Amino acid sequence: MPSSQSLSILILETRQVTHQTISLGPNGEIDFLDKHNWDPQNHLNDSSGQRFFDELSRQTTKFWSKRNFEPDGIAISMPGSLDNNQLIRSSSRLGIRSPFNVAEWSNKTFSKESLIFHDVECLALGEYQCTGNATPHQQQCLVYVFVDEGVGSKIIIDGKPYTGAGLAGSIGRMVVQPDGEYYEALRSNGSLEVFTSRPWISKSLVSTYLSEIDKKFPENTHIILDSKFRKALKVAAQNDRESLTLDRIADGLNTQDPVALHVLDKAARYLGFALNSILSIINPQQIILSGGIITELPNFSDLVIRHTRQLSWPLAWNNTSISISKLGREAQIYGAVELWKQHSNERWLER
Repeated sequence: MPSSQSLSILILETRQVTHQTISLGPNGEIDFLDKHNWDPQNHLNDSSGQRFFDELSRQTTKFWSKRNFEPDGIAISMPGSLDNNQLIRSSSRLGIRSPFNVAEWSNKTFSKESLIFHDVECLALGEYQCTGNATPHQQQCLVYVFVDEGVGSKIIIDGKPYTGAGLAGSIGRMVVQPDGEYYEALRSNGSLEVFTSRPWISKSLVSTYLSEIDKKFPENTHIILDSKFRKALKVAAQNDRESLTLDRIADGLNTQDPVALHVLDKAARYLGFALNSILSIINPQQIILSGGIITELPNFSDLVIRHTRQLSWPLAWNNTSISISKLGREAQIYGAVELWKQHSNERWLER
């Protein structure tokens, strides 16, 4: 068996594709080699995914040629509905609406084996591997919750993703308000994603702003009418109600704007409701929170943890540690490597 293996890790996201090459040692140690980032946004307007993957082929081949790199395989981390680590059913964030066979694309384009993994699964397993949970002979359970453009989550038990009958851990689909707004993509009313993902928080902020814009404010109300947040609300109300960025939402929290405080407290409360369900049903040793909503909105994570504590059963609360991700997106690389090792055939690992 050679002393090391080479691997290309492709992290596919809406605003950036990251290509990380690594050397994988015989004992699983990772040596990071070169990295290349590029913006895919001009290639996401083809619902078949062909235009995006054509550009991915071009960028990947160019990067390999420039670095004189020849990988043994390709591990891809991406959002969407995936099948058997080879087929993309759909990925709304990448604009892919019809099935695309990544295995066939890779074999035809590179003559390389490729495996695709869900981005949140990679993030969760990467955190597990890098936070001291991978202890031999000791079963550990970690639940990873990622809150950003959507709400994703994964359950890791004893170092492996747990899916139950197939879909265990899909916290974003949990109904937290049966009479809540209908969400076409999830085909349900009042799912957690309606209340806590960035587009829906943006929409709720604008709606709340419009409902109170012509009302007098109570005395002693702290509000800055010409703040960046208020200006952004006005623009979003006139154009796209889901367009508020995390920076602008953070401005509202930093200025203690009552609209921001009201909507974000509501989002934190519903997320706390869902986390309490995890505490009661699974009672994992650890819950890790991540994603832009968690890490980029000031004090939001503290608010979520406070609501979770208020709702929780003491014995379940005391047995679980809730923390914020320290690795961020970098966890995807570690997770993709680990999943590659778990899923790739023994011949690749031993040749």
